[in-house]
Amino acid sequence: MTLDLIDKVFSPDNIIYPLNSKRDAFIIVYMEPKYKVGLVKALITSRNDIYPIDYLKVPDFVISK
Repeated sequence: MTLDLIDKVFSPDNIIYPLNSKRDAFIIVYMEPKYKVGLVKALITSRNDIYPIDYLKVPDFVISK
């Protein structure tokens, strides 16, 4: 699922973060240096059943360095 234009989603400036220890789902994030916030550009997963639309409406994950 992409949340921006393709060239912005697949920019080399973005960072890919795993969402869990199984590493079967990832988000692509652009770190906005001016405001020090991360902007989610895409969700990538190999499974269709673990992140249904209801979960994506209220995500339950924490990103840390």
